[in-house]
Amino acid sequence: MRGGSVGFDGLPRSFSGPTVTASEAGASALIAGLFEYIIPGLEAQPGILKTLFTRDISVEVFPSPLNIADLPRRGSVVTVGSPGYNVVSSWAQTSLNPKVLFSPNNDLLITNGGRQINDTTIGMVQILYDAQNQRRVFYLAGLSEVGTRAALLYVATKWRDLYKNIGDQEVFCCLVKLRNGDAELTETIY
Repeated sequence: MRGGSVGFDGLPRSFSGPTVTASEAGASALIAGLFEYIIPGLEAQPGILKTLFTRDISVEVFPSPLNIADLPRRGSVVTVGSPGYNVVSSWAQTSLNPKVLFSPNNDLLITNGGRQINDTTIGMVQILYDAQNQRRVFYLAGLSEVGTRAALLYVATKWRDLYKNIGDQEVFCCLVKLRNGDAELTETIY
């Protein structure tokens, strides 16, 4: 079996590298950099609110739990990677109505319009809403390490662009790609 890997659900997977790659881990660290900026949109607020930095908010980073019941119920969630290897991504895919899904074999991305994407350099950035816990869930993944890294880098380095694109929407989805080492939005999925 190529790679010899097995997903959390016991199904064989085609992935042929470590489940948490060094590249993804490094790009994940960039997400923490987001928490050193003034929170977008608060500039017009009165008093101390206009200078609230995201670093004033408690941030904890954990690997995906093996059981979704172990996912903390408070705070926003950023889940990285495919549902074949990440329990939180699997929960996001099956419970939060994303606009792009992984195929059952984890080898395609499928849009809500039925289009199949097999480009391993594309990543998806989805902002979903967990109504039960009243929070946003960021679902970042790609078919490969490169695609997942593109999604991570887009969120980490293009946060202001992402914030503008989201607008008042509760749910948002876009596809991104690395071009010359820079994460770039290629398409918004409606």
